[in-house]
Amino acid sequence: MHITAPTDGYVFLSVTATVTVHGDSTACTLGWGTSQGLTDIHQTLVGILDGSGTQRRSLSATSSVLYGKIGPGNYTFYATVSKNTFWDTYQVDLVDISCSTTFFDA
Repeated sequence: MHITAPTDGYVFLSVTATVTVHGDSTACTLGWGTSQGLTDIHQTLVGILDGSGTQRRSLSATSSVLYGKIGPGNYTFYATVSKNTFWDTYQVDLVDISCSTTFFDA
């Protein structure tokens, strides 16, 4: 997401998605970063952390954060999702992804 800040302020970043995990011990990270592939601003972990079942589950995930204080200028933020590699058991799908940014004057 790209935003142009006209003055000093803050940016509210929000990404939501429906996450489907196709078995236990499977999770993903959803978040915001300053570069592609990073979640260095904010992240959340979604999934089924333990177990050995193969039942498919659908979960809601949200990563929201108030970022700043920033100065005037152009900024790019990246919504990133990654399948966690510490289990790497089953498939993870994302659907109904929604991203938004809002600038607030300081």
